[in-house]
Amino acid sequence: MVNPSKFAKITLPVKMPAETNKVTLFNLQKLDDSVVYMEQALASIVNKALREVSENRLKYPGISVKETMLKLFAIYLKA
Repeated sequence: MVNPSKFAKITLPVKMPAETNKVTLFNLQKLDDSVVYMEQALASIVNKALREVSENRLKYPGISVKETMLKLFAIYLKA
């Protein structure tokens, strides 16, 4: 702070961002581990289905709440 002219002509080092290797679903499908592929392929669909079931909170008469939620979840995935 006393001598700012000392730092006026210093050049900063060039920093490059780290490399990111994006993995596509096609490349995951080639792997032997099918669980990883299923997680990546179906994650958004399952999240939407669970959100839809929790927002509506419907109840079929004569069956339990758990069975109702599973039925609605299956209907959403089928649709």
